[in-house]
Amino acid sequence: MAAVEKSAAEGTFQQKIFLGLILILAAAVRLPGVFWGQGFFQGIRSFRVYDIDENTLVNLFWEFNSGTPNFDTNYPKAFGLALSTFHQGFERLLKLFAVVSDSPLKNIHIQGRLVSLLFGVGLVWLIYLMARLLSRDRRVPLYAALFLALAGLPVTQSHLCTADSMNAFMIFLSLYFFLRSAVSQSSFFLVLGTIAAGWAFGTKLSLVELVPLPYLFHRFWTQKGPKWTCILMALCWVVLVVAVLLSNGLHSNRQTLNNIIYNLRFDNLYVKRHNKLLNPFFYTLFMLPGVGLLSYLAAVYSLAGRRKVWRLLKSQEPAFFIILLPMMAHLFVISQLSIPNMRHALPLAAFFCILAGFGFSSLLDRWPFLSRNRFLVPLLAFVICYQGIYVASTEYYFVRDLRAAAFEWVQANLNRTKPIYIAGFYDWMPSRFPFPRVDAPPFAQILLLDDSLLRRYRRSALNPLTDCPDCGSEVFHSNYAECAYLQAVFRNDTPFHLIKTFAIEPWTPELMLYRHYWGNFPDFIGDVLIYSRSR
Repeated sequence: MAAVEKSAAEGTFQQKIFLGLILILAAAVRLPGVFWGQGFFQGIRSFRVYDIDENTLVNLFWEFNSGTPNFDTNYPKAFGLALSTFHQGFERLLKLFAVVSDSPLKNIHIQGRLVSLLFGVGLVWLIYLMARLLSRDRRVPLYAALFLALAGLPVTQSHLCTADSMNAFMIFLSLYFFLRSAVSQSSFFLVLGTIAAGWAFGTKLSLVELVPLPYLFHRFWTQKGPKWTCILMALCWVVLVVAVLLSNGLHSNRQTLNNIIYNLRFDNLYVKRHNKLLNPFFYTLFMLPGVGLLSYLAAVYSLAGRRKVWRLLKSQEPAFFIILLPMMAHLFVISQLSIPNMRHALPLAAFFCILAGFGFSSLLDRWPFLSRNRFLVPLLAFVICYQGIYVASTEYYFVRDLRAAAFEWVQANLNRTKPIYIAGFYDWMPSRFPFPRVDAPPFAQILLLDDSLLRRYRRSALNPLTDCPDCGSEVFHSNYAECAYLQAVFRNDTPFHLIKTFAIEPWTPELMLYRHYWGNFPDFIGDVLIYSRSR
């Protein structure tokens, strides 16, 4: 008995060591991208570019930091509060280490990205805890954490000052507490899960408010008594959710619900409009570049061999569906958005990594010889190396920013008297850019286009079969005149011709496939296209 306890203690200690190494790896691959758009790696210190959502969340920070937050807006504010709290503690830490005032760590955008990084690494730890709670196999939580540590979508979202990493963390924190509550029948964890679900809902509008439904079904369906109790509780919760949605920001949440209903009723009746019934299928395909080829295959294997995976669960109670059903609900709601975006699927990527942990472990059980050290060590080395190369490919162009390279080339090779048009949501060139600028592409001699901002003009957000979608009805945030003219440029129907391309070159098959049919991954970095007027 003492020998068994000693072996179990040693196994637990080894797991903690491996988990610590995985968390260090997760932080290491996420950290370089925190300084994306700053020009530090390429020596252009004035080149500072932020994602448009980052600027919005930094404005929320200033609201909280000034003590006058404005709650009469339609943007969730929990991340702004988290950033303000982090800023106060981080500034004391910087002061303790005498960090100079012009350090990039003083930049609020950078601090917001560090907050996302912390939540991203925390999500790896949380997925480990969830997988350990679900599985009787001690290998599954480590595999799940490893796959998530080296998954492209969670990595890239961990170094943007946006709410996605915090939202995913809070979603899975609530799921973890609800899972603990279902397994232990403890009301304490039910309360904690409800609080975490509220934070998730306050971070980003999603269907996380429906998280308790699977718990209610499990709790009341397994206890003795009439089954209508479960249905009644579920209906009461739905009524409560709708009441919260309609009262907490009428002009935002009610409009969101109306848009979802409208999309379901009307968007699928028009042949010309993209059919949103296909969106869940494409989102599932998006997990291929989102988590990596090996992780994706392991997750698919876990679904295909569900009986083997089920045997890895600690018991055959429906606790696993406390995770599965909210993920299906989340897939449903993001599929109805006006502009489907891969970052909205971040919780799905974490769920895929849990499945991948089960799938990889069941694969080793199917071929026991792979579990021997002489085969297992090379196999794990191959998995880590491949996933590492894949995630390095997604990170490389955050370090080597193509816009900075294009800026240097334009200054060195083009006539500075020619008027230039820079396309995108915001002016992404440095302030000291020695070219006269125009406000519309027909009046320019040079077009400088960031394809990450213009891809929606060239192809539907999800449908790879769509070429140059209608600017009026199918392009989100469309400047109709710009959209129509640039579509003509892409079709070579204007006097402009392409003179230089700074293109992203993916390194692994899943990223090559995604680029061929959809575009670059991640979707907020892209090629830089330079056109010149020929006549």
